[in-house]
Amino acid sequence: MTGQLVADSLSSVVAADTVGLALLTRRYTERADVASVRILNATGQVLASGGTAATRGGQLFQQAVMLDQRKVGQVEISLIEPTRGEMIHYQWLPLLLSALLHALLWLLYRVLARPLRSAQLAPASITPVAVSLHSVTPTAPATTSEADLSAAILQAATLPAEMPVMLTIGFDDPRQLLETLSPSLAEPYFVLCQTLLEQAMHHLALAQNSSTPTCKVLRKFSAQGAQVGLSGAPVAMLAEYAIELASLFNLLSAVVYRRHREQKHFALHSRALVALTQANPSATQVVEKLMPEVKSSGVIVHAPEPLMSVLLRRTPLSPLEHPLNSLMREAMHVDGLSAEQALRIGQVRDRILKGVPA
Repeated sequence: MTGQLVADSLSSVVAADTVGLALLTRRYTERADVASVRILNATGQVLASGGTAATRGGQLFQQAVMLDQRKVGQVEISLIEPTRGEMIHYQWLPLLLSALLHALLWLLYRVLARPLRSAQLAPASITPVAVSLHSVTPTAPATTSEADLSAAILQAATLPAEMPVMLTIGFDDPRQLLETLSPSLAEPYFVLCQTLLEQAMHHLALAQNSSTPTCKVLRKFSAQGAQVGLSGAPVAMLAEYAIELASLFNLLSAVVYRRHREQKHFALHSRALVALTQANPSATQVVEKLMPEVKSSGVIVHAPEPLMSVLLRRTPLSPLEHPLNSLMREAMHVDGLSAEQALRIGQVRDRILKGVPA
């Protein structure tokens, strides 16, 4: 928006057309998220300003107005930072629904917990309960406390185990090099990426200490990247496994990129997006909107808030900077892995690269 304002105001700033700049400022301040706009000349004198919420400014964006490598002015845009009261005002319905959901989950726990206590006296009736707990927390001990049982039931009720997860892997190609690449050069590179992906899926499954989710290649590598579907485990485990698989492939892709560039061969860095498919009927739109926001060799997760809360217990996540829509506000960057995960994928990476020619 700041760059567009610079382009729109250049001629008026040079001519010191305060009337034209005032109209331009008014047009930009009609946006609900803009607190104020100021346009200054080269000496810092205000040529035009506007905004109905100047005292509620949040983040300030500034950019110089240049003409023939000479600064002729400057534009400043301040965005509105919503207050806590406004967020509650606009989000009261989700908060109410969340409270009702927690009440229902508490009642569900009260109903399910009583049979579990009585089942401890009858060994024949313990089997269904053990299976249910194993599907939620695979490494849970044989004796589970009431607090752990409550957390397990809460997670199972909030995040249905049949909800599949989709991992999309794409290329970081800011210069659109893939569009200029001939098929004779592109196809071998796609085959190499597909081989790395299949090796990553195979060896990561072997390295898992617990039950491994089922991974299926939904779309092989092309200029649009590749997609992998995950199922056969609780959704939190699926998402965590998809993050590991994405991080592992990014590491492998970085090594291949370095080797290829040393030999003056074509290569690109990869990036990945983890998203739920059943919870979001417009999964294709999620990929189209969020994939450009993924950093080079980065991973983004898009999931409902309950699942994000579960993932945050083991995986460092951070919100996307300056979200422009609801999808970006619901997504988070993966900032790292746990020590256990990092050690595992490091070992798997080294095992795979031993079989990849330099």
